[in-house]
Amino acid sequence: MATNRRDGWKPGQLAPRWLLPVVLAVLLSSCNGGGTSGSRDGDGGSQRRPGVVEPVESRSPFGSFLSGRFAERQRDFARAAVALNRALEENPENLGLKRRAFYVSLRSGRTDTALTLARELNEADLGVSTAQLLLAAQSVKEGDFPAAVSILESMERSEIARYAVPLSLAWARAGANNTRGALAALTVLDESTGFEPLRRMHEGLLNDLADNAQAAEDAYRDSLGDDPGSAPVRVVRTLGGFLERNGRGDEAEALYRGYRGRDFDGLLFEMDLARIAEGGTPERVIADSLAGMAESFFDIASVLPKERAGEIVLLYVRLALYLRPDFPLAQVLLGEVLDSYERYEEAVEIY
Repeated sequence: MATNRRDGWKPGQLAPRWLLPVVLAVLLSSCNGGGTSGSRDGDGGSQRRPGVVEPVESRSPFGSFLSGRFAERQRDFARAAVALNRALEENPENLGLKRRAFYVSLRSGRTDTALTLARELNEADLGVSTAQLLLAAQSVKEGDFPAAVSILESMERSEIARYAVPLSLAWARAGANNTRGALAALTVLDESTGFEPLRRMHEGLLNDLADNAQAAEDAYRDSLGDDPGSAPVRVVRTLGGFLERNGRGDEAEALYRGYRGRDFDGLLFEMDLARIAEGGTPERVIADSLAGMAESFFDIASVLPKERAGEIVLLYVRLALYLRPDFPLAQVLLGEVLDSYERYEEAVEIY
């Protein structure tokens, strides 16, 4: 998880070891009369002006680190990524700093930078689950499903990875034409985890993609629960679309009309009903294994409470959008999190 890691300096703690030479240099400069007034840079440059904040590009490693941490606390992950990666350039062996730079890079959508850091963290054998998931996602995006399976099978399953790994492993195995192994990966998500409805939904999607129609329908119906009229709208529409594609539009229509949801959801069902009336056929919700893994990351993000786990939600929604940039539901969720952080301009860009 991205929170509560002992991976960087916090107020009240001793500074990281890599900062001590910088702090010592500042102290020695002060002892030698090198204060802000009348002092010059070491290269003979112009005098520093007291009270003027240097831009990130010209700061010392210590200044970049502090700037990055401040930006991170302000939820300005883009600026935090720039500052912390600059500090990392001067301290490339600092694994705690590297881990923090990875998190803010991914949260800000700087996926190329995050991938580079993820590879380095993985080589250091730190077991950063989000970094490993990103590397697995990269393999899936490149069509190398066996590599993704290898990464995921070797991962520890603690905290959020307890749920994310089985879901993503299932889709990596599906991409490697191993539907039986894909379904087996999901069996750990039983009633005790609280993820059984999500497991049944993904079992339906996997069987649907493999053209196992009866198994797909059984799983979809199980994921609805005892009262289809109050089930999640996405589950209802997935089953309805399956029925439509299998020539059972009348059953799909009855399902849509029986849904007792919010007004906005009702509008979505009006679209579905209009399609049935026109004789149209919806596409599969999940067209391939890449989309299935994106769905798994989105589902993890969507079940977490944005108010208390917003930074983790950002990580998983960014993983989903890395695999599937044209994922409207993930884009909406990303915008909602940014809006809750009062990053309004960034949220508008997403919307």
